[in-house]
Amino acid sequence: MALSRRQKVTIISLVFYWPAFFILAHIPVPGLVRKAGVSDKSLHFLAYLILVFLLWFAVSGDKKVNWRRADVWWVFFVVIGYGIIDELLQGVVGRNCDVRDMVANLAGTLTGLILFSVFTFWPAALLVAATVIFGITNVARANLAELVPVSYAMFHLFAYAIFTMLWIQYMHIYLSLKPPKPKWLVSALAGPTVLLLTVKLFSIALGKVLGLQEIIICYPVPVYPLTHASEGIRVCTCVHRLSENPILAGIKHLNRLDQVLASTELNDSISEGLMLDQQGRIIEGTKSNILLFRDNEIVSPVTTLCGVDGVARSFIFDNLSTLGVQGRFENVEPAQLPEFDGMAIVNSVLGVWPVRMLDGVNLPINTLVFDIQRLFNRALNFEFEL
Repeated sequence: MALSRRQKVTIISLVFYWPAFFILAHIPVPGLVRKAGVSDKSLHFLAYLILVFLLWFAVSGDKKVNWRRADVWWVFFVVIGYGIIDELLQGVVGRNCDVRDMVANLAGTLTGLILFSVFTFWPAALLVAATVIFGITNVARANLAELVPVSYAMFHLFAYAIFTMLWIQYMHIYLSLKPPKPKWLVSALAGPTVLLLTVKLFSIALGKVLGLQEIIICYPVPVYPLTHASEGIRVCTCVHRLSENPILAGIKHLNRLDQVLASTELNDSISEGLMLDQQGRIIEGTKSNILLFRDNEIVSPVTTLCGVDGVARSFIFDNLSTLGVQGRFENVEPAQLPEFDGMAIVNSVLGVWPVRMLDGVNLPINTLVFDIQRLFNRALNFEFEL
C-alpha cells in the first residue's frame, strides 16, 4: 500500500528524532540542566510520548489504536524494549540506571497509546504538541526565561509555530473552516492563545513570574566623548541610500536595515553618516536627524518618503520660540549645503552635536548649536561641556 504524504513526513521525522534522542540520552547530563532543576522523569515521559506518537502513526497511517490487533503490541514492546536497553546503557556514560526512569518511559508510552486509541493523527498531534509545550515550560524549578533566554525564546517560537500549523490543519479537516473568512482568523488565533494562557497561568500557579523579561532587553546608555558636543564631529556621506516607503516614512519602526548597512561605512574617526534618499536628497544620519542653520532659521530635511521624525528633532521644533528662531522642513540637495551656516545632528540619546567636517571639508560651527544644547541641559539634563 502506498504511503500518504503525511505518513512519509512522520517517518522522516522519526528517522531524525530517534537517533537524536539516543545521542542526547547517552551523553553526560549538562551542568545547566542540573542548575535548572529539571525533572528528569518529566523529560523521560515527554520524550517517550513523542517517540510512540511518531512510531505509531508511521506504522499505522491514520488508524486509531486497536488493542486487539498485533501492530499496537509490536509498537508497545519495541518502545519499551528500547527504553530498557537505553537505561541499561546509562552506566557506560557515567549516568545511573534508574527504575523510576523506566516507569516514566512506560507512562509516556502508555499515555500515548491510550490517546491514540481515541484520537486519529491530527487531534493526537495537537494533544502531543500541547503536552510538550506545557511540560517543557514548567518542567524546571528555575525560571528558564532567565537562565537560558535565547534557547527558551527559540523553543517557544518554533513550538507555538508548529502547534499553530497543526491547529489550522485540524480546523480545516474537522471544523470546515477555511481562510480568509473572519471566523477562520478568530478560530486560528483562539487555539494557540488558549494554550499560551493555560501554560502561563499554570506557571504563575507554580510561583514563576509571567514577566516581560522574556521580551524586553535593556542596555546601558552609551557614553560618548564630551568633545563631540563642544568641538564637533566628522561626518561622511554614505553610499547606501534609504529605501522609500511613504506609508512607513517618519515612523520609528524596527526595520532599520538601511541604517545598519550604511553604518558599516563608518570608522573610528567618522562619528556619523549622512544618508540620502533615492533621488540624492539629504534625509538624516544613520542614527540621528539633521539640522541646518541659515541666518536666524533652523532647517531640517523633509521625511515624507523615508527617514524618521525623531523625538529630539520634534522637541527642538516645539521650542523654536524659546530659542528665538524660525524653523522649516525643506528638500535639501548636497549641492545646497554651502548656502547654510552650519550643520548639526540630533538624537534623543546623544543629544546635539555640531558637524565640523563633512567628507573632508571643514564646516563652520554655528553658535545656535550651543543654544540648543543649553535647552537640552535645562529640559532633559544632558551633560554637555558648555
